Amino acid sequence: MCRGNKTSVYLDTGYIDSNHHLGLNLPENRGFAYRYVLSCSPIETEGYTTTSSVGNKSAIIYHYGGLHTSNGSILDYTFESEDLDIQYYEKDFHGMVPSHNFKVTVIGSATIGGTVGPNSLFIPNPELSRSDGDVSIVFLAGNGVIFSELMDDQWYRATIPAYKVSRPSDPNHSTIMTYMPKEAASPLGCVEQSQWCNTAYSKESGCGPLASFYDSYVDAAVLFNLTEKDLSLTRDDSEDKDRIGSLGAKSLSSQSKLEGGTQYRLPQNQWQLDVTNWWNGSLAHLQSVFVDTAIGTTIPTAGPLNDEERNLCNSQKILSTEYSSFNLFALLVTYITGGLIIILSYISESLLDCLSRRRKWKQYEFLEWTTHESLQLHRLAHENVSPGNWIGGANKVPITTANAMLAHLDISNPEHPVLVRPEPKTPQTARNSTW
Repeated sequence: MCRGNKTSVYLDTGYIDSNHHLGLNLPENRGFAYRYVLSCSPIETEGYTTTSSVGNKSAIIYHYGGLHTSNGSILDYTFESEDLDIQYYEKDFHGMVPSHNFKVTVIGSATIGGTVGPNSLFIPNPELSRSDGDVSIVFLAGNGVIFSELMDDQWYRATIPAYKVSRPSDPNHSTIMTYMPKEAASPLGCVEQSQWCNTAYSKESGCGPLASFYDSYVDAAVLFNLTEKDLSLTRDDSEDKDRIGSLGAKSLSSQSKLEGGTQYRLPQNQWQLDVTNWWNGSLAHLQSVFVDTAIGTTIPTAGPLNDEERNLCNSQKILSTEYSSFNLFALLVTYITGGLIIILSYISESLLDCLSRRRKWKQYEFLEWTTHESLQLHRLAHENVSPGNWIGGANKVPITTANAMLAHLDISNPEHPVLVRPEPKTPQTARNSTW
């Protein structure tokens, strides 16, 4: 059914841990792990389509299985789409490209007990049916969207020349050829699978089967000492398929390059990027469910129904920019230790000064430490050349007496300046002195 041997996408979350990944705060023996697998591939249409005509209008009918109707009957086809003439050529464009968008339709089937569920909308053909997953087909219709370039993507398949349009930025009004899809509605087949594990056991013995959502949920219940009745689960379709169907064309990542009904250049694996976008949305939705559970609801009937659910609401770890968590003990140790070090650094020198002066304790070491301060080194340099009266030779800040003469800087050799003894002041030099 696939259009080629290299056109499939297989995405697997691995085991998502309830505590480490979803924020639950449960004992290890009460946690769970969840695995979600999605595989998709564009599927063949040759031999699976017919044309239906009503008056002068025609439609393309896709036969991948039957559809349940609201009155209980089963249709002998899966999907019906307007043909390309209606989607494109019967529009009155008035020389301008309309603001059309793609049409995305999801037809899904839920597997229950290894077979198609009794309430499933879609009954897939045997070649599409899967006993170990939920099957769906996503139909992509161009719906009037034109492509600025030929697009040979396996799902979009925009390879048919549509019409020429003028370049709005070209003063010569040159034209370019646009393209439209080859298919009235291109089908993409997908299979979704789930698996549940009890983290109190090993992966070999503590996991249920990788199967459809319903079967995986029910078959794993025994691992949590639950029965199918305890689960109270009714599921006829996948939430992810419903979400894609409700978003429609907005679920496509190609929307970022769609403007005014024109689809601009896309990579040749755009459909794979679309599937990945759905995948990322599914994982984001999974996380948001647990956040919403912690936030709570204003609808009384949607709140926790028993003690177990109430405990779950109050046992979650969720990162938020509104709050900050910190270790108070570590913070106190840091502040107290840092404060003591600062205080000790201020009083230690005064204490050693007192011991050195009064008790002569390590006098040489203390004086050497003191005289190597920058101001004392400055004093030593000047006092060695120009004798003067200095006070505080063993203090932090030495000072001179009034009118003391400091040494001069001799720059006769600019490469090696030195301090020299100052010349005695005379009345004449005093008058010519600039300092």
